[in-house]
Amino acid sequence: MFEGPRPRNRAGQTFLATFNAFGVAMQARRTTQMMKDHGIDGVPTMAVQGSCEVSGDLARTPTDERFLQAVDELVDRVHARQASAR
Repeated sequence: MFEGPRPRNRAGQTFLATFNAFGVAMQARRTTQMMKDHGIDGVPTMAVQGSCEVSGDLARTPTDERFLQAVDELVDRVHARQASAR
């Protein structure tokens, strides 16, 4: 919940009301819990199927393109595992 100075214009008031809304607060809590559950402690990080995780450090990839290639590889592995389980 934001507890700073009150916005002076209507757009700022609308944003603040939305930001402080119950649904937004619940989603933020769920996201924080999910990050704790997955052990995510930095960005960029992507979890794939809840069992695989790629971070900038893990992939040793300094560029977005190579990071996303590592994620795509994990997605392909998950799909292959699911297909063989059928």
